[in-house]
Amino acid sequence: MTTDLGESVSSTDLAIEAVVENLKLKQNLFVEMEKFSPDGAILATNTSSLPITEIAANLKNRALFGGLHFFNPVPVMRLLEVIKCDETSQETFEKMVTWGAAMQKTTVRCIDTPGFIVNRLLIPYMLEAVRLYERGHGSKEDIG
Repeated sequence: MTTDLGESVSSTDLAIEAVVENLKLKQNLFVEMEKFSPDGAILATNTSSLPITEIAANLKNRALFGGLHFFNPVPVMRLLEVIKCDETSQETFEKMVTWGAAMQKTTVRCIDTPGFIVNRLLIPYMLEAVRLYERGHGSKEDIG
């Protein structure tokens, strides 16, 4: 284990970032990761809400960049959204899908769109539950 970024990515085929949802932080981190990663290494973000394309904006080789959105708790949840932006190569995308399947995750192929698939469906579902409660359906005891 190391806290040295260069050392942590210097011999990897795939590096996944999971820092807080801050676009500038992620952009800067990936620029540094790209500097120290070997040629051909795939860089992936675990973002759940930020546009993949914007995170990759400052990378030199965006063909080797994509998203791997895990769900919590990661060891228990089997779903993995694999996200491709316009500049992600098909080869990179397929390697990420294959890697996720090898981890025994149920992979879902996504394009770079707000909320990807799960959050795009989940947020309106949750908002409708709030609206129903506001209209008098259910009670505080029902929703706990």
